[in-house]
Amino acid sequence: MSDRDEDGRVRRKMMVIADETREAPSAALFAGLRAARSGAGVVILRVIERQAFAHWMGVGDEMRREALDAAQMQASALARLIEDETGLEPEILIEEGDTLDMIRAVITRDATIKVLVLASGNERGGPGPLVSALA
Repeated sequence: MSDRDEDGRVRRKMMVIADETREAPSAALFAGLRAARSGAGVVILRVIERQAFAHWMGVGDEMRREALDAAQMQASALARLIEDETGLEPEILIEEGDTLDMIRAVITRDATIKVLVLASGNERGGPGPLVSALA
C-alpha cells in the first residue's frame, strides 16, 4: 500500500495492536472500516516480548523463531480480515520489546500514524491492559 493517496498527499494511518485478546479482531475490523471510509491506511503492530535465554542460546534462538512465526501468522490473520472486509491491504510490523515502548517507538518513527485503535474488554477486570496502561 502506498503512503500517498491519488493526489500525491501523504496518507494518514491508523494503527491497531495484534495481541492474544479476544478484542483484537474487533479493533482490527473497526480500524479497517474507519480507514476505508476516511481514505487512511492501516498498520498492524504485533509486539513480541523479549525473552532472556542467553545461557541456552540454541533453544533461545528456536523459541524466538517460533515466536516470530506465530506473531506473523496472528498479524496476517488480522490483515486478511481487514482486506476481506474493506479491500485495504494493511502494513504489518513485528517488533520485539515492551508493548508500550514499541507502540510509542512506532508512532514516533512514522509520523503518518495519527490514530491508535484499541478495543476495550467488557469483563469485570476493567478495559484491558493496554487501554488501562495508556489511559
